[in-house]
Amino acid sequence: MRSLHGFAHWLGKAVTPHLRRIGLYALLKSGEAPMVQWAPLCARREYLGMLRRAENVTLFHRPGFWTGKGPAELTIGRSVYLVGGKMTKAEYQERNDYQRRMPILLARIGERRYWQFRNKFYWENDGLQAAQVHALLVSREQRQKQQIERAQATVAMGSAPRNSSARRAIPDDLKQYIWVRDEGRCRACGSTTELQFDHIIPLAMGGSNNAENLQILCGPCNRGKSAGLTTRR
Repeated sequence: MRSLHGFAHWLGKAVTPHLRRIGLYALLKSGEAPMVQWAPLCARREYLGMLRRAENVTLFHRPGFWTGKGPAELTIGRSVYLVGGKMTKAEYQERNDYQRRMPILLARIGERRYWQFRNKFYWENDGLQAAQVHALLVSREQRQKQQIERAQATVAMGSAPRNSSARRAIPDDLKQYIWVRDEGRCRACGSTTELQFDHIIPLAMGGSNNAENLQILCGPCNRGKSAGLTTRR
C-alpha cells in the first residue's frame, strides 16, 4: 500500500506541469483524481459563441462517510475530475437547484469550458458569461419548440376532418382580441394600412377560427401568402 501511495504521489508531481501548460485548473492530491477548481465567470470576447451539447459528461456527489462532505465528480468520457471543494449534501442540492434556473460553469479543461444547465451539459471555448449561455440555450429551446409546433400543425392539416363550422365568421370579440394582441399592425411587415384578419393555417387546409390560428396581415402580405402558410415577398 505504501509503494502504491508513493507511486501516486510521484505521478501527480510528474503530470501537474503538463496539465498546467494546457490550461487545466487542477490540483493533484496523492492517490486521488484531479481536483478541478470552479473556474471564474469572465467573458473574454464580446460576441456569443457556439455552445455544443456534451453527451459523455456526468456529475456525481460523493460525500465522506464521517464528515458528510465531499467533492463532486465530473466524468468526461473516461476521465474523472473532482470539481470544487468539499460540499455537504445540502450544499450540493442547493447548487443542483440553482443550475435549473441559471447555467453553472463547472470547469475549464484545456480550451473547453463545461457548463451545466437544467441537468444537461455543454461546452464552449469562447469565454461566455452565465447570462450569455442562458440566453443561447433558452432561445434554442424556444426555436425547437416552435419547430415542433409547426411540424405538429403540418401533420394535423393532413388528418383533421374538414369542418364546415370552421368557415363561420370570426366573432367580434375574437377580432378585438387579435387586434390588441397584434397591436393593430401587420405581423409580417408592421404596416398599419389595409389590414385583414388572416388564418395562419388556411381553412381549406384544415385551419380553424381559434385565436392561435388567426393573425393580422396587410393586403399585400396576405395576397403574397395566398393559400400557403408563409408570406412571400
